[in-house]
Amino acid sequence: MEEPDIRKQAVKGFVKVFSCAHSMMMVSADQHRTPVDVPVLKAVTGLGAGVATMGDICGMVNGGVVALGNMSAPIYGSSADEWKIALFCHEFYRQTREAAGTCSCGEIHGGKHLAKNFRKAILTGKTFKCFEMLYKGSGILDDFFTRIPYAPPFFETEKANRIRSIHEYFREHRFHCCRTTMELIQEKCGRDLSFLREAATGFIGGIGFSGTLCGAVTGGVLAAGAVHGVNPKMSDYADTMKIIFHGLLKSDKIWSDSRLFKAVRAFELSRKIYEMVESSYGSCDCRIISGLDIERPETFQTYRKENGIARCRGIADRIARETSALL
Repeated sequence: MEEPDIRKQAVKGFVKVFSCAHSMMMVSADQHRTPVDVPVLKAVTGLGAGVATMGDICGMVNGGVVALGNMSAPIYGSSADEWKIALFCHEFYRQTREAAGTCSCGEIHGGKHLAKNFRKAILTGKTFKCFEMLYKGSGILDDFFTRIPYAPPFFETEKANRIRSIHEYFREHRFHCCRTTMELIQEKCGRDLSFLREAATGFIGGIGFSGTLCGAVTGGVLAAGAVHGVNPKMSDYADTMKIIFHGLLKSDKIWSDSRLFKAVRAFELSRKIYEMVESSYGSCDCRIISGLDIERPETFQTYRKENGIARCRGIADRIARETSALL
């Protein structure tokens, strides 16, 4: 029996659950017969809609990075090989951006913060761009999964060597942007987030040192989802239709209506984490906050010389404190 087209299934899944991150994770798991646990699905809630409507990295991309972490860990989960997962995530982000023209939810929907005009996004048809993102991104991800076990790593380039070098430096200093943040949250509020260890693998230096959304921010958002997220398996097409219909009437207010939008609490906390970092550091992008740019090798030398990890560790600690207080 012929396998269903994962690209069409990803689009269909989005229409059903109205969450690009959840759709990407669920269709990848179904395609490769590796069901994803409900607690992980709940944790990813705030990564949808460009981080809870903030217009950052597309939730489809974030969901793909989680899927790569979960499904590659059994093969490359050792400390010596984890850099390969970071490389896969970096390449997934890069290839998706190249295929779709952008990985920014804000650019897709016409504004940095999607929450500012949901009605306009519906009426202008820009939400259909989500279908294109899911269609193309799921195809790229599926290609990765068919190649990973047989040709590791399949991006042997100068950039791959840089990623390996930076990853090893982080490992030597026992720092991982996303994981360290979640570990600190565990210490501060006693909530077990260890089940997200594999899912968080690719969120280092942005997405695989791509310099995108800060991995510490992602750690906070995952923690918020773990506590207040929703199970997409409990959603159906009727729920999506209600959100779209009432979104036309209420626009941005739909995001705060818990009767219609079940992820209200997870989105609220995720936005607060995002806005706190953005206002404190001028951006939520790793490249801007840390100064690390994989395209410019000299920035790694500067980062090491100026003990950039200490600064990143401080940011992770602050996000952990703020997130713990919100939870």
